Amino acid sequence: RGPGDPRQRHPLLPTVSAPAAPSVPHVWGPVRSRRMIAAAAVLFLAAMVFLGFAVPPDRGVATVVDRLSLLVFWVLVTVVLYALASVRVQADESGLNIVNLVRRRRLEWAQIVGLRFGSGDPWVQLDLSDGTTLAVMGIQRADGASGERAARELATVVRSHQPAD
Repeated sequence: RGPGDPRQRHPLLPTVSAPAAPSVPHVWGPVRSRRMIAAAAVLFLAAMVFLGFAVPPDRGVATVVDRLSLLVFWVLVTVVLYALASVRVQADESGLNIVNLVRRRRLEWAQIVGLRFGSGDPWVQLDLSDGTTLAVMGIQRADGASGERAARELATVVRSHQPAD
């Protein structure tokens, strides 16, 4: 094989191929933000435990109210952190389940007409057949190359489930 032969491979350059569609069912979720949320949850729990023990062991009403307030605050923050960590997109044979921060939505493949992940977009945007757009927070720009790869995989899965023209 000489130069110009299509089978000739450069020893230092990787072979580039189109991404294969992942098998469905498949789940995509943010990587970097989940790690940051887990670290924040651990630090927040440690701070709440420290504050809980730092309150003097006085038997007064204020101490009980203070500790209950810390507990309620911890529960509220934990619920928010859980919601942030649970964003994802799930593909199956009949469509997508999108779990965003506050809302979950089920889409059939026919409802999805396009997918965008522009350089300024924080997450993937789906163009829907009714003319609206839906954010998919489960694939995020903050994940860098991993997020871009997930967006390409999702686009490949969406294309593979579209009717042939």
